[in-house]
Amino acid sequence: MVDTVKQIALLLHPDPKPEHVSPPEAYNEALDHVEGERWGYEHDLAAAVDGGDADPILEALARLAATIEGAEHQRRIVLAYARHFAAGRRHSLEALGRAARLSPSGVRTAYRDEDVAYVRATLAGPTVAADPELAAMNALTEAADETRADVLARVVTTLPSEAAARVRTWAISRYGIEQ
Repeated sequence: MVDTVKQIALLLHPDPKPEHVSPPEAYNEALDHVEGERWGYEHDLAAAVDGGDADPILEALARLAATIEGAEHQRRIVLAYARHFAAGRRHSLEALGRAARLSPSGVRTAYRDEDVAYVRATLAGPTVAADPELAAMNALTEAADETRADVLARVVTTLPSEAAARVRTWAISRYGIEQ
């Protein structure tokens, strides 16, 4: 079993190729780094399967699946942020899709309501309190379509004129609100 663990660790943490290390003088440092990661992974995997009936291949695959699920969650929350909360430059569905390796229609369906709620809750901390423009955009995002114009009218009165103009522009481009 130890050989299988070592082989999996080597597959997942192979030695760097000299031509992929820049500058070339950094190769030994890069090699030391990878060897350290490999050693840590190997010992962690061995500890997880040692003394039990666990299979190192199945354990490695389960860990990789968990990593993929974590990366997919992160992609969903960044897409939710980009579509519902990001101030400033609006990204097209095509640009988001290219970056996320999704089709434009895939971007629309890649995240769920709970991802939007997660972003909202995370941003509702001190950052939003310190940034009234972001707080205004969050209020508009939370409002139902029929009340967004009312929310916009109310929140822009609390902002400096430049911030109010940015929020108005954002609301018009995001929700088609006209005032």
